[in-house]
Amino acid sequence: MTFDPTQGNLLIVANNFDTLQLLNKVLPMALPEVKYVFAALTSTGMSFLDALTREGMVPRLILLDLYLPTRADSIDFLRLLKQPGSVYQSIPVVMMSSTERMEDILEVTQLGAEAYWVKPTTTETWIKNLEGLRGYWQA
Repeated sequence: MTFDPTQGNLLIVANNFDTLQLLNKVLPMALPEVKYVFAALTSTGMSFLDALTREGMVPRLILLDLYLPTRADSIDFLRLLKQPGSVYQSIPVVMMSSTERMEDILEVTQLGAEAYWVKPTTTETWIKNLEGLRGYWQA
């Protein structure tokens, strides 16, 4: 799918093939009005954000997997996004993980993530969770 930053969009930073495949399937069902793009590495995600910023456009939301492939990669990326003075600081970030570790939830919310999702186990739950994000594009 093409990424049109002028229409309130979504950047997904995840490298798990199953997650990417599932999101590619359910996003058009849950949020057909939202354009999205995948980045498999945090470095790719940052390059993409830098390019958009030069054009004066940024996504309305970032879905960020907690393990890319390591937890440290994602935490460092989140820190970079949310550091004081960052041009990306105001972009909401929703962290995704297959774990419910309280330490992870506390750390990412303290670093500035707006939400923490435990990855759903059913397609229906993915759709419901994604539909709950619609408000980011209706502001």
